[in-house]
Amino acid sequence: MQLDPNLAEMIRRVAWGKSGARSTLRLELGGRLEGAVLVLGAEAASGVSVSLELPASEDPALWQARLRERLEARGLSLEALEVR
Repeated sequence: MQLDPNLAEMIRRVAWGKSGARSTLRLELGGRLEGAVLVLGAEAASGVSVSLELPASEDPALWQARLRERLEARGLSLEALEVR
């Protein structure tokens, strides 16, 4: 299977794992967010945790509000949201 060229440009590296009931996904991003790292954690009992480390050129407060709004609009229970 070949990735869409746009997706390959946006996502540089992917790692995932599971420990007990907790699953984690780590994405290193490219494109406009070159160098950013997104870590998603999920557990049925406690919801979703999101950590986004941005390049210096991006506004963390803007991204935090944007992520919170979009995740809550989809009915996801946020355990934690950290953007820096």
